[in-house]
Amino acid sequence: MRAFRDLIERTSWPTWRKDEFIRAVEALAEAQLVTEAVIAMPGDAGFRERFAAAFILFAKC
Repeated sequence: MRAFRDLIERTSWPTWRKDEFIRAVEALAEAQLVTEAVIAMPGDAGFRERFAAAFILFAKC
Protein backbone atom coordinates (compact mmCIF):
# COMPACT_ATOMS: atom_id res chain seq x y z
CA MET A 1 0.00 0.00 0.00
CA ARG A 2 2.94 2.33 0.63
CA ALA A 3 4.06 2.07 -3.01
CA PHE A 4 0.53 2.93 -4.09
CA ARG A 5 0.48 6.01 -1.85
CA ASP A 6 3.83 7.13 -3.26
CA LEU A 7 2.48 6.92 -6.81
CA ILE A 8 -0.58 8.97 -5.88
CA GLU A 9 1.57 11.60 -4.17
CA ARG A 10 3.46 12.13 -7.43
CA THR A 11 0.32 13.12 -9.32
CA SER A 12 -0.64 16.72 -9.88
CA TRP A 13 -4.03 16.20 -8.22
CA PRO A 14 -5.04 18.51 -5.39
CA THR A 15 -4.43 17.10 -1.91
CA TRP A 16 -8.14 16.56 -1.17
CA ARG A 17 -8.54 14.45 -4.32
CA LYS A 18 -5.49 12.34 -3.45
CA ASP A 19 -6.92 11.73 0.03
CA GLU A 20 -10.33 10.73 -1.35
CA PHE A 21 -8.79 8.35 -3.87
CA ILE A 22 -6.59 6.69 -1.26
CA ARG A 23 -9.57 6.26 1.11
CA ALA A 24 -11.60 4.68 -1.70
CA VAL A 25 -8.85 2.20 -2.55
CA GLU A 26 -8.37 1.30 1.12
CA ALA A 27 -12.13 0.69 1.47
CA LEU A 28 -12.13 -1.57 -1.58
CA ALA A 29 -9.15 -3.51 -0.25
CA GLU A 30 -10.98 -4.03 3.04
CA ALA A 31 -14.13 -5.03 1.18
CA GLN A 32 -12.14 -7.64 -0.71
CA LEU A 33 -10.91 -9.20 2.54
CA VAL A 34 -14.40 -9.27 4.06
CA THR A 35 -15.88 -10.65 0.85
CA GLU A 36 -13.33 -13.45 0.68
CA ALA A 37 -14.01 -14.36 4.31
CA VAL A 38 -17.78 -14.45 3.78
CA ILE A 39 -17.48 -16.54 0.62
CA ALA A 40 -15.33 -19.05 2.52
CA MET A 41 -18.01 -19.48 5.21
CA PRO A 42 -20.16 -22.59 5.09
CA GLY A 43 -23.85 -22.06 4.54
CA ASP A 44 -26.20 -20.52 2.04
CA ALA A 45 -24.33 -19.52 -1.12
CA GLY A 46 -27.07 -17.06 -2.11
CA PHE A 47 -26.72 -15.21 1.19
CA ARG A 48 -22.95 -15.00 0.78
CA GLU A 49 -23.29 -13.59 -2.74
CA ARG A 50 -25.86 -10.99 -1.64
CA PHE A 51 -23.74 -9.98 1.34
CA ALA A 52 -20.62 -9.65 -0.78
CA ALA A 53 -22.40 -7.57 -3.42
CA ALA A 54 -23.89 -5.23 -0.81
CA PHE A 55 -20.59 -4.82 1.02
CA ILE A 56 -18.70 -4.00 -2.18
CA LEU A 57 -21.37 -1.47 -3.17
CA PHE A 58 -21.15 0.12 0.29
CA ALA A 59 -17.35 0.27 0.11
CA LYS A 60 -17.44 1.96 -3.29
CA CYS A 61 -19.60 4.76 -1.87
